[in-house]
Amino acid sequence: MSHPTRQEPDRPNLPRVVAIGVVTLIVFGLGVLSSWLTMHLELEAVAPNGIAIPSALGRSQIGMVDQKLFAEQPEARRIAARKRRQLESWGWVDRSRGRIHVPIEVAMQRIAKGERP
Repeated sequence: MSHPTRQEPDRPNLPRVVAIGVVTLIVFGLGVLSSWLTMHLELEAVAPNGIAIPSALGRSQIGMVDQKLFAEQPEARRIAARKRRQLESWGWVDRSRGRIHVPIEVAMQRIAKGERP
């Protein structure tokens, strides 16, 4: 006659689990310390007197580059108004080919109905 197989009770090896956790935390801490030290040393090599704020920061033009925000320029408002009028009106795109533009609301309604251009 055979004996029934018994399952062993689940008992984790607690000292081993704790040791693995502690070693993992130590390795992680050493990695963080190493990264911080490397970054600090590189920063000292690049900027020994600290990081200086550029004097040109905040100016609207630096060298040849115009730094103005597009939305603040008068031309931007004219372009946006022209594009808005085109989105809200009917008109020709290419008269010779018979291509037109339609108001965006009409176009969205037609697409929602399943029509295709």
